[in-house]
Amino acid sequence: MKKLLSVCLLALLASSARSADSALESVAAASRAWDEAYAAGDAARLAERYDDRAVSMPPGLPTLASRSVIEADFKAFFESYTATHRTFDAERHIAGDFAIERARYEATIRPRDGGAAVREAGKHVVVYRRQADGGWKIFWEVWNSDR
Repeated sequence: MKKLLSVCLLALLASSARSADSALESVAAASRAWDEAYAAGDAARLAERYDDRAVSMPPGLPTLASRSVIEADFKAFFESYTATHRTFDAERHIAGDFAIERARYEATIRPRDGGAAVREAGKHVVVYRRQADGGWKIFWEVWNSDR
């Protein structure tokens, strides 16, 4: 009986580790999808990456609360700029239905009117919330540049 209990416990631990690995990969995929939608300049696709009750805290600006407000902000941004964004050196942790990502980023922002491109490097903390379908969407985000 002890041996059976030990085998069951090991199987449960292995299953839990696989589940955590799978969740972490899903969060990493959500982060990559954000970068791709940003580079495409697609405000609607970007907004889909956010929970309905998302909060975005951009540097030097008021807090944006709700997916629709965040989408409107992206739409206004993309009317004036094209941009790329790359997330790297990410550290991610799962805590129940939330995942936390701490990472660095590099962005290049180009005015549509032909002005000089701005390159930015910085860091961010993003909290993702697990959705009913098992996917992950941004719940809270905050970032700032290294300058």
